[in-house]
Parts: sequence; structure tokens; C-alpha cells
Amino acid sequence: YTLQAAALLIKLPHLTRWTARRRQLAAQYDDALLAHPHLRAPTVSDGHHHVYHQHVVTIEQPLDRDLLADRLRARGVPTQIYYPQPLHRQEALAHHAHAPCPVADRLCATLLALPIHPMLTDAQQQNIICALLEEASRP
Repeated sequence: YTLQAAALLIKLPHLTRWTARRRQLAAQYDDALLAHPHLRAPTVSDGHHHVYHQHVVTIEQPLDRDLLADRLRARGVPTQIYYPQPLHRQEALAHHAHAPCPVADRLCATLLALPIHPMLTDAQQQNIICALLEEASRP
């Protein structure tokens, strides 16, 4: 833990700047997503602030999230599916009786995280955006 603490102490002075950069990148993604009818940016409640450790977008039908992720990966765009299966469907909880959880099921099937980190350049992000919009527009 001491080594982790030392590394984090070195990073701490950069936190405000890195958070501002993530927010800037998120705003650019959000603006670009407006150009496609089946890509949705995350929402943030009024009066709250997001640090965008992840930038997770919703891929709506008729788009297929997994196919889109594969196409982006083929173009060198790393994406991530952080929660492929909702908790109520995981084996560790199988012995519990569960009510249907349609929102959790839908979100786990449609969310895709785009690259976002403070070192991402505007040019790199524009390449990601172009690839995303192009691939999401393919049949």
C-alpha cells in the first residue's frame, strides 16, 4: 500500500487539471453524438458534476453494440464493456429469487465505454469520433 500511496501522492496535484480535461473530452464526445440518432451520451443531473472516469454511451437499436465494438476495435479504437451481465443474472446470486430487472438487462446489452483519459489528444479523439460515427452509420 505504501507504494500505491506514493504514486497517488505524485498524481494528486494533477487531479484538478486532469478532471477538467476529461470534462472537455466528454463535452466533445457529447456534441458529436448528437449527429447520430442511435447513440446517446450519458446524462448528468442538474447541480451535479461528473469526473468522467469512464465515458459510457448507450447504443440504441437498431444498432448492435457488440458489432459496433468489434468494428471499432478493427479500426484501432479500444472500447470497453464494463458490465456485460447484470448482478441479478450472475451465478453468485443465482440462488436468490429475483424480480425482473429489465432496465439492468437493457443497459448491460447496450452500454459501451469510449476511450477517455487526460492524455487523449484532440486529434486522437477526433479519429475516435469519426470512426464511431462512420461505423454506427454502416448497415
